Amino acid sequence: MSKYYKIFTDSKKIFISNDEALILEMKLNNSEYKNVWSVLGDILYKWRLDPTKYLVKCDMEYKVSDSQLIWILKNINQ
Repeated sequence: MSKYYKIFTDSKKIFISNDEALILEMKLNNSEYKNVWSVLGDILYKWRLDPTKYLVKCDMEYKVSDSQLIWILKNINQ
């Protein structure tokens, strides 16, 4: 599984795959942050596509807050 998408803060960065983006987007939609972090949810939804097979109409990287990155890291492997 290739990891094409970059999520970063001022001090850290991670790369996620399109499958991980889909899982995170679904978890975010069922979380307490679904309305507050709606832009992050929109990005994750667009990133569900494999960019080697589909045209992804957004940037391949997205800057998040420290609290968003903590949430992502907590939920990415569950």
